[in-house]
Amino acid sequence: MQDLITPLARVRGIGSGKHGAASWIALRVSGIALVPLGLWFVYSIVLLAGSPRSTIAYWFTSPFHTLGVILLLGATFHHLYLGMKEVVEDYVHCSVGKPVLLISIKLASLAGFALGALSAITLHLGAPL
Repeated sequence: MQDLITPLARVRGIGSGKHGAASWIALRVSGIALVPLGLWFVYSIVLLAGSPRSTIAYWFTSPFHTLGVILLLGATFHHLYLGMKEVVEDYVHCSVGKPVLLISIKLASLAGFALGALSAITLHLGAPL
């Protein structure tokens, strides 16, 4: 089998960056995790539809439900971050704008997860509505 890299490309070091596999796998794993978590959450929301706020707050007192919501938030924001990171890396060519966008996406994802997790924990601990 012939080598598919030209001698010039070998000298210049052009080719795979050897860092895309981990991101690709993480994106697939988070996507797969979102399927059962999303189905569970939609099922729970359908059951709680039309319930008073006190019933929904009581639903959060279960550690299982609170943990499920936190896992859903974690998988969602991680999947969002990985997807947006790929879009920026592939389509933004500005040397100044790309790092700013990547940092902004990471901070926004972390902030969204932190706010959602804090809200779920606050409801779990029984804070008044």
